Amino acid sequence: MNEIQALGEIVEALDGVEEQDAIDRILDYVLARFGGDQERQRKNTGKTESHTDSASKESGGQLHGNELPGIALLTDSGDFKLTVRDPKAKNTNDAAVRLALVAIHTYCQLSREKTASSKRIVKPILENWRAYTGNTRRALAQHPGILRDGDALSLDHHATVEAENIIHDIKDPSVEGTWKPTNGQRTRKSTAKAGPAKSTEE
Repeated sequence: MNEIQALGEIVEALDGVEEQDAIDRILDYVLARFGGDQERQRKNTGKTESHTDSASKESGGQLHGNELPGIALLTDSGDFKLTVRDPKAKNTNDAAVRLALVAIHTYCQLSREKTASSKRIVKPILENWRAYTGNTRRALAQHPGILRDGDALSLDHHATVEAENIIHDIKDPSVEGTWKPTNGQRTRKSTAKAGPAKSTEE
């Protein structure tokens, strides 16, 4: 199959998808899978903007050099940082899964690697958010979309789409989460004399 034939089949396939948001996620996945400069690829393929709010239009999940604004960045020295301020989670387990999916997905995008290290990338992020517990480790181990090969973690197609949807939630100011990493600490301080604090992990 030559380039023109491949483009024809891609266009025909996307013409059958009705929702623009779905098309955006498909293109994001294809670009993440096959590499290349996303901004250049979007211009070359004539990708249109999705009809979202102005904040989403500004970044739209697009890579800017070694950064996905508001989500993650890869420093010049090779250090990966998750710059998310609120994972929009419901509880600690949900936060751990959401942060892990976004970390694996964005690390692979920014570094052009196929996997992310559990010990070097994911674990420090969860510990920093105080979301690395026995319960959250079990939740991550049971997630069907997180593929493991020793220390190397990657996402299957469904988990990749899930990660993209989480990123859209994080960037959407209308979406609110009920979990904050400081809730447990505040509860323990305020109830130290009254008795043991209730767990916020479930």
